Amino acid sequence: MVGVVELRPGTPPAEDPRGLAFIGDASRLTKLAGKLPRRSLFGPVTHAFIYDPAVVEPDTANGRAWVMTLGDEETAHTEAVWAMIQRISPVPLVDAWRDTVLARLGGAVVQDLNHHAKVTWPTLGPVRASLIDLGESFSQAISELVKTRVLTRQVDTGGTTPQEMPLAA
Repeated sequence: MVGVVELRPGTPPAEDPRGLAFIGDASRLTKLAGKLPRRSLFGPVTHAFIYDPAVVEPDTANGRAWVMTLGDEETAHTEAVWAMIQRISPVPLVDAWRDTVLARLGGAVVQDLNHHAKVTWPTLGPVRASLIDLGESFSQAISELVKTRVLTRQVDTGGTTPQEMPLAA
């Protein structure tokens, strides 16, 4: 393939194709390196991290971001995904809408890249990763959910029945 660089770790597992990464334009990657002094307990050690800056900084203009969490805890990852959706969304989102929005639009907006998902490049190790791409129709979808009163702004007055507040309040 023209313009595609193959990157492989020094000692990949024999039957695990996940160690191989295809990189389109290598000039967009960023490198972070650190060294321990030679006289340390472990001798001269160098760590190098090669990554795409899009993984670290969300693209708010295009509504695209990556979310990575350590461990397999579902609730922590879901909270991180919702926080990122709120951050890159062109429309304000109320915290109470999380479950409804993720249930209705989650499959179209969030691509889960954990090791259980059927994707081309699943994650290695205990890292959970999701690619969020709101697309052009996200604002319209949220607007439709508000218009059809699926998403409402409710205030609990202490009783058993929540009262609705107008959205313009």
